[in-house]
Amino acid sequence: MIIYKLTVFLLVDWIVFVWIIYHTEPLSKMWGNLRVFNGVFNWTQTYRRDSDIFNPYGEFRPTTNEETQSVTKHLVSKNYFREKNNSALIINSYCNDNARRFRIVDILSKYIKVDKYGECGSGCPDNRDSCENLHPSYKFYLAFENSYCRDYITEKYWRRPMYHQIPIVAWRQNYSGLVVPNSYINVFDFPDIGAAGRYIAEVDRNETLFNSYFEWMKHYKTYGRCDLCRTCEALHTKRIPHQVYSNFEGWLTDDTCQKSTQYSICDKVMYDCNIELTITK
Repeated sequence: MIIYKLTVFLLVDWIVFVWIIYHTEPLSKMWGNLRVFNGVFNWTQTYRRDSDIFNPYGEFRPTTNEETQSVTKHLVSKNYFREKNNSALIINSYCNDNARRFRIVDILSKYIKVDKYGECGSGCPDNRDSCENLHPSYKFYLAFENSYCRDYITEKYWRRPMYHQIPIVAWRQNYSGLVVPNSYINVFDFPDIGAAGRYIAEVDRNETLFNSYFEWMKHYKTYGRCDLCRTCEALHTKRIPHQVYSNFEGWLTDDTCQKSTQYSICDKVMYDCNIELTITK
C-alpha cells in the first residue's frame, strides 16, 4: 500500500497517546486501502477546514496601526509595475491533471504572453532554483492547483507577495476568509476564460490598475505557521475532545476532490490532438 505524502506522528504526554493524520497535499494524490486506518487516528491535521487542526499553507491577519503606517509610506515610493519586464509565468511539475490547467493556460496565452517552465514547458536554465530566480521580472504567476479540492490552496498563492506578483488563480469555490481580499485574479470570476484573459491583458498594460493589487498590503499581513507548533498548541490547550475516527476512510475520501473521469482522460488526448473544448465553471 502506498500513501502519498502521509506522515503519522505519535505524540506522547506521559501515558497519553494521540495519533494524528497529517498531510498538506490534495486527497486525490492518495491511494491504497485506507480502511486499515479505521479506528486508528484520533485527530486530523490537514488543509481542510473541518480538520481537528486546520493546517493551511498560509494565513493572513489585519495589520496593526503601526504596520499600516509603515507599509503605506513604503508603497507611496514603490511602483511594482516598473520593476517588471515580463508578463506571466507558470512552473508546473505535472501536466495531465484533473484541473485541466493545460486548457486554461492555452486560452490565457491568446491574450498575454505566458512563459512555461517545468514539465509542461521549457526546462529551467540550470535547476529548479534557477526557475525561482525568474520570478521577480514577471507581473503575474499562474498559481493553479493541480486538483480542485475543497479548501485546498496551493502554496504558490502564498509566495506571491515576496515577488510582488499578482497570482492568477482558478478557484471554483468561495475562499472568503481564507485568502487576502483583492490580492488575486480568479479566472472563474469571469463569464469565461477568454474574458479573464482580456482583463489580465488590461492589467498587464495599466500601471495604476496593476499597482492597485498591492493595496491590500496596507491592511493585511500574510504569514505561515510551523505545522508542529499548531500540533503542540492543540495538545497543550486540550481543546479537541477524546475521539477515534472509526470511519477514517470515509472522512478522508468525503468527495472533497474532483476525480479523474473518462472525459478528463479523453480531454487530454483531444488537447494533444489540438482539438479545442470550452471550459465552464
